Amino acid sequence: MKKIVFHFLLMLVFFTACQPKKSTTVQSNKTIDSLFVNADYTETFDSIKHGRIPSGWFTAVTGNGTAGQWEIIEDENGKVVGQTSGSGSGYLFNLLITNQPELKDLALSVSFKAIDGKEDQGGGLVWRYQDAENYYIARANPLESNLRVYKVIDGNRKQIESYSLPITAQTWHNLAVINKKNNIQCYYDGQLFIDTKDSTISKAGKAGLWTKADAQTMFDNFSIKK
Repeated sequence: MKKIVFHFLLMLVFFTACQPKKSTTVQSNKTIDSLFVNADYTETFDSIKHGRIPSGWFTAVTGNGTAGQWEIIEDENGKVVGQTSGSGSGYLFNLLITNQPELKDLALSVSFKAIDGKEDQGGGLVWRYQDAENYYIARANPLESNLRVYKVIDGNRKQIESYSLPITAQTWHNLAVINKKNNIQCYYDGQLFIDTKDSTISKAGKAGLWTKADAQTMFDNFSIKK
């Protein structure tokens, strides 16, 4: 009888050890999409002519090299804005920034689809943008299979937090950020993966879109909630 009990306990321990461990970081948040239903600003890019950038937006570059090409292009679901140049390389960040009122605490959301890029892919959101040398970034990269939050200070990018997960290219995904005071939350497809703090950039700033090097990425449905 003792042998039977021992083997049963041994099998129970083995079975428990083999179960996948649930992350304590990932949280499901079904309300993140509803947060932007009554957004203070939304750009769908549908009414903008091909080849142009939205009125009230401007481009900027961090780093060195040939600047990218932001333009309105056609996707199967309609017009979107994209960084379409594949000539960039190295430490080069292509920015598309909106001239909406500067905010400190805010929520941002955008749909994105990684199209191409040998050196880099994907892209993300920028907020508390002071200038091309100082801002926050939240970005997803299919080549590296991770979601990350960075700060750019005096032109130097520094990682704040990273989370490894599969990021698929050629597919639309959603990226959202909520920044209140020094708390930064980053959502990917409706789930909270990064919840961190940083107080480096404490001033209100502009918001927008970001890609790196040769990443060719489409963006749609950009929203800001105060």
